[in-house]
Amino acid sequence: MCLSVYLQIKELIVKKYRFIVETCLLSHGLKSIGDYDMYEALKNTDAGYAWIDSGRLRITGLDDFMEFRTKREPARAGVNNIDMMLTERKSAMLSASGAMFICEKHDIPLAVSGE
Repeated sequence: MCLSVYLQIKELIVKKYRFIVETCLLSHGLKSIGDYDMYEALKNTDAGYAWIDSGRLRITGLDDFMEFRTKREPARAGVNNIDMMLTERKSAMLSASGAMFICEKHDIPLAVSGE
């Protein structure tokens, strides 16, 4: 990808999402909270939800994340294995370190975690 396209994409992500939420916590750590209750609790936030879907990094709003959450993806991507997950086209939720890594790469000022 050329630098100018990368910078435009990066600017759109930063403008749209003021912070990224760790998706491992929402998928693995809070299994007892149903999809409806989680959606109702989070629907009015400016959060971005980041995960890896078949080797593609996704940073989206709540609706797309909730759809992916229903797949109950067991894999976790953190700072130590995120490159491998992308390269090998795996799917995974992002751990706290994975969310912080994505924030750093995309100049998003805050990652939210329960750890």
